[in-house]
Formats: sequence, C-alpha cells, structure tokens
Amino acid sequence: MKLEFRLAKYENIEEIYSVETRCFPIENQVKKQYYEDALKTYPEHFILLYADDVLAGFINAIPTNEEILLDSMLEDVSDFAKDGKNLVIVGLMVLSDYRGKGFAAKLMNELIKMAENEKKKKIILTCLDVLVPFYKKFGYIYEGVSDSKLGGNTWYQMYLPIISE
Repeated sequence: MKLEFRLAKYENIEEIYSVETRCFPIENQVKKQYYEDALKTYPEHFILLYADDVLAGFINAIPTNEEILLDSMLEDVSDFAKDGKNLVIVGLMVLSDYRGKGFAAKLMNELIKMAENEKKKKIILTCLDVLVPFYKKFGYIYEGVSDSKLGGNTWYQMYLPIISE
C-alpha cells in the first residue's frame, strides 16, 4: 500500500467532508461550511493521508493563542491566529477500512513534527474517554473534563507540550 501525506487544498472539500460524515455521528460532525472556511484560512495545518490515492484520513489543527478548545472553534475560524502560539486539533479521523493500521498515529506524528518546526508552545485537543490512552502514548497530558458540549458528550481536555516559554 502506497501512503502519501498531502496538505489540503480547497478542491479537496468534497472528499474531506465525506470522511467527516462517515467517521462521526451527525451530532458530532463539524459543518461543511467550517471546512470550506478552514481550507481558505489555514490549509497549511490540514494534513491528508492517502492510501493508494484514496483519502484514508486527515488531521487539522487551527493555529490560535487560546489555551483550550472552544466549541466556537468547531463552528467558525474566528479564533484563528496565523502566528498563534498553539495548535488546537479540530479533527483527527481515519475511515473504518483503514483503522488498525497505525494511520491515526502517522497523522498525529506529522502534526507534531509540524508543531515542532513552527516552534508552537503546545498542541491542544479534546477527546472522548476511550481515546485518552491513545493520546497519552504521544505524551499528551490529561487535564480533565472539557467545557465542550459538542453532541451532548463529555469531552476530555489534553495537551502536548512542544516548546517551553
């Protein structure tokens, strides 16, 4: 299987949104308009992973100066800061046919390298409780329950220190 990382372009919107809608139940989905705005605003922080030229998954993170993931970050790009000190992960998803092959870890490692190269302070995310152990493997630090109310779920805040101030 040939794997290839690519930075997203606006013309990838349909396949990106197809992955979103196949990976998350409707109550947890980010709206298509968000992806359209994100691809115009911060495409350089939107990493796609192709397996044999099929989009298998992606990770995207908004550069910001915020210290937590705000639900507003999942609705519009107003918290975007081109030179923001942090990256907040909006989404990490891999289609079911490609799960169990380490693709999510590959995407995460690419984002971590990007954050290191850009000298970001930290990468921030929220996740469901079942994913806390996955993120801890990368060195993410558990901070507790997030303020996020997306989909009526309980989300957990985590961060990965990249550089110290």
